[in-house]
Amino acid sequence: MFTQSKHRGWALTIALVAGLQGLASRPAAAQQDTVPETTGGVGRARFILGLRSLDLTDLNERMVGTGLTAFDEGFLSMGGSLLTERNRLLVGVEGYLLLGTEPLETQRTSALLGAVGQVDLGYLLHAGERFDVWPTLGLGGGAVGFDVTRFDDPRFDDVITEPGQGSRLESSGLLADLSLGMEYRFGEEKGLAVGLSVGYTRALGDWNWKVDGVQDVISGPDVAIQGLHVALSLGGWS
Repeated sequence: MFTQSKHRGWALTIALVAGLQGLASRPAAAQQDTVPETTGGVGRARFILGLRSLDLTDLNERMVGTGLTAFDEGFLSMGGSLLTERNRLLVGVEGYLLLGTEPLETQRTSALLGAVGQVDLGYLLHAGERFDVWPTLGLGGGAVGFDVTRFDDPRFDDVITEPGQGSRLESSGLLADLSLGMEYRFGEEKGLAVGLSVGYTRALGDWNWKVDGVQDVISGPDVAIQGLHVALSLGGWS
């Protein structure tokens, strides 16, 4: 499940769908200097590329203690969002993937990777002819995980007689996100849009570990998707 190439593929698919939907949407009335309270507002579809850092202190202590290599705490985030506006109220959905640094080929672990999906609620603080600013509150869930193999180079007989030569460990739970977004639009009734957002994600409750997505793991290190993040966006509006 947690493979770097698979995550990149999902991120590019999200970006393509978001961009096509935004550009293919039916055009609304041309924007005025300020958006009146009675207008339908702007629909946005965006590809999002950002950076974030996770606190992996507990996990890395456990990794090093068992002879494995520690994970890098920096992640690249890739994903997309759909956001609709009416009377300054914003509602949308957002999904993104966290791509950790690939380990050396000699390591027994994959990269630490993650995924997030959430619903966003916001309010348009500033609605200009070209430039908008809005805060959003996002509620959703996420997971981080990695693969670990038992042997560097297992023999064929080892695999067919004992298939469990490796396992996937995942930590998942609920989260809340508070962000401030801003966007500059090109075009009169529809077109491209470039944006920037900064925010903070907070893990909610306990994030529990599972092995191979099925069995609970006890006494796991504290790991959750939490912390500051910054992202650039490119998409379409109408």
